Parts: sequence; C-alpha cells; structure tokens
Amino acid sequence: MRLSKIALILLLGVATLLSVAMPTRAQTELQATLETENDFPRALIFRVEVDAPTTLTEARLYFRPEASEFWNSIPVTIEPGAHIEAEYEWFTKNQVLPPNLKLEYYWRFRDAEGNTYTTQHEWVEYLDIRFDWKRLGDEKVTIMWYDGDEAWGRAMYETARQAIDALEQELGATLDHPIRIVAYANGSDFRSAFPPQQDWIGGQAFPDMGITVQIIGAGEYDWMQRVIPHEISHLVFHQALKDALATPPAWFNEGLAMYNEPGDFGEEERSRLRNAAKNGELLSLSRLQGNFGADSHEVNLAYIQSWGMVDFLIRDCGKDGLRRIIAELNNDVTMDEALQRACGYDQATLYERWLREDLGVEPPTSPAGESEPSPTSTPNPPPESAPSSEPEPPTGLISPLLLTCIWGVCCLSILAFLSFTLAIFFWRRGRTQA
Repeated sequence: MRLSKIALILLLGVATLLSVAMPTRAQTELQATLETENDFPRALIFRVEVDAPTTLTEARLYFRPEASEFWNSIPVTIEPGAHIEAEYEWFTKNQVLPPNLKLEYYWRFRDAEGNTYTTQHEWVEYLDIRFDWKRLGDEKVTIMWYDGDEAWGRAMYETARQAIDALEQELGATLDHPIRIVAYANGSDFRSAFPPQQDWIGGQAFPDMGITVQIIGAGEYDWMQRVIPHEISHLVFHQALKDALATPPAWFNEGLAMYNEPGDFGEEERSRLRNAAKNGELLSLSRLQGNFGADSHEVNLAYIQSWGMVDFLIRDCGKDGLRRIIAELNNDVTMDEALQRACGYDQATLYERWLREDLGVEPPTSPAGESEPSPTSTPNPPPESAPSSEPEPPTGLISPLLLTCIWGVCCLSILAFLSFTLAIFFWRRGRTQA
C-alpha cells in the first residue's frame, strides 16, 4: 500500500512538471492591411496597418525574391501602440536589380513581453511600369515582353521550355524555383532600367533571383534562339548546384552556357583560338576562373576559350561525366576534386590537354608578375553574411512542441530512475525483514 501511494505521488509530480512546461513566447498570426507602391526604378514602398490586442513596440519587414530561400530582414521604426501604421521605402535606383522581380513579403511585430505577431504573406511584382508587359508561362518558366505579338511570345516560351527540359536531363537536375525571362526591345530601354554600365552589355542574369533580363527585339529569331538557351543554362546551372558550398569557375559556367546555344560551333571558333595562340593572346587558366573583366575583346576571347574547354571536356569525359561533376560539386568539394573523381584529372591538366589535343598549341605562360593561383573554387559566403539577409524565423507551433517533448522525455526518465531506486529499496528492505 505504501509503495502504491509513493508511486501515485511520483506520477502526480511528473504530471505537474509536464503541465508547467518551459515558458515560450507566443507567436500569433495577425491580420493586417498590406500595401505596396511601385515607383520603379527609384523605389518600392511597403506599407502596413494593423490593430493588435496589445501594445506593439518593434516592427520588421521581411521580403525575398521568388527564387530565393533567404529573407531580407529590415527593422522599421514605429511609435509603440496597439494601432500601427508603418512604412518602409526600399531605394533601388542605384542597385543592380532586375526589373519585373517577383517578391514575397510579410511584417512581424513584437510587444514589450517579447511576444511576436506575424501578418499574412503577400506577393508583389516590382514592374518596370513604363511598358505594358505581356506574359506567357507555366510552373517552370514565365516570359515577359512588350514588343511583338502573342505568336512571338509563344516562340520565346517554347524555346525556353525546350532549353529547360534539355538542361535538366543534361545536368541531372530539376528546377526547384520558377525562372523568369524579361525581354526588352532595344538597348536604350534595357540600359535605362539599370544604373550606368558598359554599352556592350546586352543582358544580365540574376541566378540567385531566378531571373534574366535580355535585349530581344520582336522578330529577332536567330538571336532569340541563341540567347534564351544561354541564359536558361545559367539559371538551371545555379539551381543544379543548390547544395554546393563552392562557386564553380567562370569557364565552367559560361562554357556550358555557350555549349548549350544551338548553332554551328566548331571549326570557326577553333580557328579563332589558334590565331589567338599564334599571337600570344590566349588567356591563362587563372584568367578564366572569375570575372572576365570589362575589355570587350578579352571578354569575347574568354567566352570562346570557356566553350572550347567545356566542349573538349564533354567529348572526353562524356555527358555522364558532366553529371558526375555536378553531383560531386554538390558534395562540397572543389572543382579540381570534382573533376578528379568524375574524369580522372584536374583543371590544369584539362586546360593543357585541350590546348595540345584540340588546338595543337602549347599552354600560354603567365605574364611577368602574374602568378598562377591554385584553380580551386571560391567558397560562397554563408547566407548570414549577406546584408540584411536571414532565413525565415520558425513558426509559433514547432518550437514549443519540441521543447515540451524534450521536457516530457526528461520527466519520464526521472520517473523511471526514481521507480527503479524505490524498487531496489523495498526489495532490500523485504530481504532484511525476512
């Protein structure tokens, strides 16, 4: 009887511990009125009006591009109160941002006790409002244009969709986020959407945001059928390497994009490369690792050399080898290590073999004063190092539940230990009395 009473007391004690779980701060969804104002290209203005059941003291705006997994977190000053009207003006005039960017956003508030209140999520498109945009797309790609009829838009869409299907198979990857292609009719319209830049730039890709902005005038079929697969390659390539911690060298990225352009690449490009070799103009491997620079002649040569290396790599190592390289890069290894595992050689060997076997020339020597760095990939900074960027905070249901489970396991462990101790105690007592 006494043992039963003690066990009952222990059970009641554990139940009390479970009911007094560790205190958690409440996180409540708050219905609010969310608005935006488009002042492209100067600014995008976010506004919110909310009535809360308590006095709110802090406010933050969260927003992210459609294809990004990381949220920009912006503190916004407010006057403490239960009724809040807040505004944040995102100045974009001097930022290189793609027009027609689609953003997801919401607001989060905090009261004096640390409780948080989150509004519903909304979407906004930061459109270049100077033009009347048409659009055509599906769950994988959307084409936006203003110059040309529906037939022209469908031709661009079908070219993009075919390129995506081919690249997913070629790279062994599947798109996780939709792609958006924005087509300007001419260079003047295109350049006016961005801060000042070199006149020879004919397009901009934003892989982190899943969008590319290009100059594609209505009826320019030959150019359209080249530039869209090229730009799609960059965007699919970026998503194919979603688990990689290292940035692949520029020659691999740009070479693949050139390789995926339709058309008769081959002897003409190799002839240009042989002439560059004779004139001592070939770029060293180190020059093909990162940004190709601003000199249009060198940039053009870098693109052709990158295509040549990728073309040789695929002929030598095969399409399966290419997929193995992508898979290895997603295992957090450098480009050299991925090449070694997939094809049996590193970048330097690939570069030298390509020149000797494909072009019949010797590798160029680095100019005086230029050292040949180890051609390894440069790690991407973690998301936390990006300005005002952080993952979305957890919802208010997961954390308290997890903590309660942990607390419950601890209490049950204590109960088991005490029960075992009492059992040993009474067993020994019984033997002593006997």
